[in-house]
Amino acid sequence: MKIASCIREIYKERFELYGILKKLVDEIIRSQKNDRWHFESRLKEELSYALKLETGRYSSPDIDDFYAATIVVEDYSKIDQALDLVNNNFEILIRRPTDNVFGKQKPWEFQFTDIRLVCQLGEKWSDKAGLCSLNFEIQIKTFLQHAWSIATHDLVYKSHSPNWALERVAYQLKSMLEHAELSILEAKALGESKLLQRNHFDYRHIEECISIFHEFWDEKELPPDLKRLAENTSQFLKLYESSVSELRAALESKKAELGGNLYLNISPFNTIIEALYSKDRAKFISCLDKLESKKRSLIIPNDVGPAVDDEICKRKCIVIVKR
Repeated sequence: MKIASCIREIYKERFELYGILKKLVDEIIRSQKNDRWHFESRLKEELSYALKLETGRYSSPDIDDFYAATIVVEDYSKIDQALDLVNNNFEILIRRPTDNVFGKQKPWEFQFTDIRLVCQLGEKWSDKAGLCSLNFEIQIKTFLQHAWSIATHDLVYKSHSPNWALERVAYQLKSMLEHAELSILEAKALGESKLLQRNHFDYRHIEECISIFHEFWDEKELPPDLKRLAENTSQFLKLYESSVSELRAALESKKAELGGNLYLNISPFNTIIEALYSKDRAKFISCLDKLESKKRSLIIPNDVGPAVDDEICKRKCIVIVKR
């Protein structure tokens, strides 16, 4: 497309200035955002800039999104954190959509509703001469919103001709993703639904293992990923053909043997291995047969009971780690 030379000159001037702004804003956001968030930014291309001026929405060559950035967060519950980041560093001139969306959207409509903030550097960056009066845009999206934008951008915005069917499909997808967002945000509440009040014996067994952990260890002695520890323990108990009640008895016996306290220098899982071994060595060795048949391994530190048992040390499934 032919672009007027005066527009090209204006674009060239803006590109250099906004390039400096982009470097600054990118650095600010990247240094402060949550590590799990995604961030990207861009400067508008010349052709896109020219087409935007032709929309008639601007009374001067200065547009709001010559430089535009996107912050992508896990879900809706993190939106306010991203808003705080922007608000603490920049001056927000315009927010779209506004907080008050009453009467703006019909129930059957699923238009573009991601948060868009028109910003300036503001007084905090008053030493950045020539940059403080430049408008720029920051969008805040969830990962699902971002995925939809990427997947459907060319269908909705870049087609050579209007296509009702393609846009219909794109917005049907948006409605489904909005439902997914709602389900993620309200997962705990949905989990209380009578429709979902079912369980599985594997989950019940894992829950019982977690109860054992809380019974014998303080919170600070347990890992943040308690579910993984419980899954590992549950899996071993099944091979060992032992119930949670038998595990409790083995731990109580080991605790009494140690004078009222369990080991503090090894993990809860290795303490369980030690307790089961001490309770019934023959059954423990039988469990190793099953472990080998499944081509699984048991990694234990060298100062745990089974690690100093010659018969057990020779087993293929046993891996001893020296401290």
